[in-house]
Amino acid sequence: MKQNQQSLPILFFAWFFVAQPGKIIASGKNTMHWVWQYFSIGFLLPRLFASWHRDITSYGRGFDLKRSLHALGWNMISRVIGAFLRVVFIILGLAFELCVLIGTIFALVLWYSFPIIVLFLAIGKISLEILQT
Repeated sequence: MKQNQQSLPILFFAWFFVAQPGKIIASGKNTMHWVWQYFSIGFLLPRLFASWHRDITSYGRGFDLKRSLHALGWNMISRVIGAFLRVVFIILGLAFELCVLIGTIFALVLWYSFPIIVLFLAIGKISLEILQT
C-alpha cells in the first residue's frame, strides 16, 4: 500500500511513535557527539600525563645533579599541571554529556506523555464547563 493511500490515523501514529522519537534520539546523539568533540575527551584521555604545551626542560649535556634535578622537577610540575587541566576538561565534558543524555530522555518522556497531558486537560476543561452550567 502506498503512503498516500494509508489512513490518516495510521500515518499519525507512525509519525508520533516511530519517526519523531527517532529524530529526538538522533538529535541527542548528534549533540553528544558534538560535546565529545568540543571538549576533546577522546583526544585528552590518552594524553592525560603528557607535559603541558610540550613545556619540557632540557637535561643538557653531561651529568650535573643539580641541573638534572631542576629539569626533572620542572618537567614533573608541567605534567601535573597538564594532567590537572585535562582532568578538569574531561570532567566538564562528561558532565555536559550527562546533561545532554538527561535532556534527551526528558524530551522523549515529555513527547510520549504529551497526549496524556492533553487528554487530562481536555477532561478537566469539559468537567469545569459542566460544573459551571
